[in-house]
Amino acid sequence: MTKEEQFEAFWRAYPRRVSKGTARTAFDKALRKTTLPVMVAAIGEYVRNKPDWVDFKHPATWLNGECWDDEWPVQQPRSTDRLSAAQNLIARINDQGRADIGNSGDYGHVQLIPSAARH
Repeated sequence: MTKEEQFEAFWRAYPRRVSKGTARTAFDKALRKTTLPVMVAAIGEYVRNKPDWVDFKHPATWLNGECWDDEWPVQQPRSTDRLSAAQNLIARINDQGRADIGNSGDYGHVQLIPSAARH
């Protein structure tokens, strides 16, 4: 496989395809330190482990940072998803408000209610 064919394989595997010329230059340098199969496997780990709120790095940034060597923390199973965690917090705040004012049913001017319960 030629160097250009290897680069094209990397390019197809990488999730963010921008600045191809810069990526090609970085890829040539990266091949002196690692192999295409190592990169492709690491891209798979990157895609699986990158937090949703973080954008994918430009391919040249990923290559220049030798990100094929990144170590990802072991994923702990979540007992609840983010929405459930927020709903649990709202329920605790509502329960605390009820405890503060008693069981009179008068919750004051503001009560936090999950949006799903409002409809």
